[in-house]
Amino acid sequence: MRLTVDIKTLNAGILTVIKSLSSKPVIAVLEGIYLHARKDGLFLRCSDMTLQIDCLIDADVDEEGQVVLPGRLFADIVRRLPGEAASMRLEGRTMSIHAGKVRTQLQCMDPKDFPDMELLGENITFSMPQLELKEMIRQTIFAAASDDTKPILAGALFELKDNMLTTVALDGFRLALRRYATGAVLQDNEAVVPSKALLEIARTLFESDEAVKVSFSKAHMLVDLGHTRMISRLLEGEFIRYRNILPSEHKTRVRVNREALLNSIERAILLAREGVNNLVRFSVEEDTLKLYANSALGKLDEEVQIHLNGDPIEIAFNARYFSDVMRTLTDEEVYLDINTNISPCVVTPVQGNAFYYLVLPVRIFA
Repeated sequence: MRLTVDIKTLNAGILTVIKSLSSKPVIAVLEGIYLHARKDGLFLRCSDMTLQIDCLIDADVDEEGQVVLPGRLFADIVRRLPGEAASMRLEGRTMSIHAGKVRTQLQCMDPKDFPDMELLGENITFSMPQLELKEMIRQTIFAAASDDTKPILAGALFELKDNMLTTVALDGFRLALRRYATGAVLQDNEAVVPSKALLEIARTLFESDEAVKVSFSKAHMLVDLGHTRMISRLLEGEFIRYRNILPSEHKTRVRVNREALLNSIERAILLAREGVNNLVRFSVEEDTLKLYANSALGKLDEEVQIHLNGDPIEIAFNARYFSDVMRTLTDEEVYLDINTNISPCVVTPVQGNAFYYLVLPVRIFA
């Protein structure tokens, strides 16, 4: 194995794949970065057996070959190499790296032991804009469970039904849902993808309308950017039948400026977090939504202009849960639909049905 590669290009490739480098590897080889010098460039791969990231970068390959190098150490060395280009040469189990006057040698691991998470069996594949997938993940994954009480909730559901892609995450206190019309005739399918993998996928996607290919098999999800591929193992088990918990009616509908409401809630959080329950209280009357927050250090009383359709109501929420929803959105205005002060508040767009959020209230006593 012998090649020459631009140092900046190599460093960028390493930074892409190292996101899935295992911190607690089940086998020693997963501590490394897999490299394959081939005719079309230098192929890099990292995996923690939940998420695998592959990346192909430009390189002048004189002799093809495969190797696994110590991941963190290799990354640190490349980041500190001088000059513009580095030459790499494998001799036995030793990789020599030359850049300028720097000569480094690393001991390697056997590439035959490095696992490959490939999609097996029948796959469902479609394309969508990178930005759309990035936003779907960002606007739902915050609602996934952060503990292992119910492992299936530590991820997001990707549901294909009637040619619509729906992403859902919930933790027992709130639910986040996003929809995207695929524009393709697809087989119905459900897959639950781990939160950690989705966060890394979202970070890798660009804020671009360029297409990304998404595929699902029975055990994996593949996100293919061409030069970069991300494969996530799916969570096993059946996701909660979320449609059964969505309210079918409301007695109160509030139309409110999202940013104004978010700013008010975040001011309330400053006081609410000093209390014991992080509580913010809404009082909806005619054209005003009044917010209250109290703690031992003080209190807040604020008004936000609204348009009310239906009955006045008083209801309380965990301030952080509600601000998470408002912060993740970009719409100028949203609807808040409420039935009673012990039933969930539903947040929907003024136009269309691209998102649906549900936040459970906190029971308040007179």
